[in-house]
Amino acid sequence: MKALLRIAILSSFMFSLSAYAANKRFGLGIVLGEPTGLSGQYWLSKNRAIDGAAAWSLNEESSFILQSTYLIYK
Repeated sequence: MKALLRIAILSSFMFSLSAYAANKRFGLGIVLGEPTGLSGQYWLSKNRAIDGAAAWSLNEESSFILQSTYLIYK
């Protein structure tokens, strides 16, 4: 039941945030599985972007992951 409640809260949060991505320079997503978290990408120009994710573990050994990548599209 707790897992279902967490999924429902994350889903409603993500749907409400998608309205802010109307300019198509910024997008949000979710990381499913283990670890679970949020991801995003911000376009700096037509072929360059920065993406990142923040995720946490839901098992007994709790952990937190934070990552970012600079992307160049050709």
